[in-house]
Amino acid sequence: MKLQLKNISALREKIESLRKDYYSLPVEIDLSESDTELEQLEDCLDKTEDIQLADPEFFKPGKVPGMLLGAEVFFRILKYEKIQIGESIVLQGSVFGFLVTGKLPISQPIKSCLFIKK
Repeated sequence: MKLQLKNISALREKIESLRKDYYSLPVEIDLSESDTELEQLEDCLDKTEDIQLADPEFFKPGKVPGMLLGAEVFFRILKYEKIQIGESIVLQGSVFGFLVTGKLPISQPIKSCLFIKK
């Protein structure tokens, strides 16, 4: 019976470790560099009613729920449909609706470590 309780305790620790925020992204970013592409996205969404976004309010700042998915689940969620908008925005089809993906114009300082050996 003790062995079984130890396993439950270890399982709880493992589940708790999965809840921790290892990666954090800035909630508010400057999208001014992507304004033209966001306008193209807005025009595209206005012209067609066929496009259902997974998160219709993706552009509003807020906490983004995260989830770590295994490959077998990840590829079941994605669909073949893909719509390119501008150079960096892509609408990727999924079982939840279209996911808005692409590159964000975040400028971060470059950190480097140089090592010279004779």
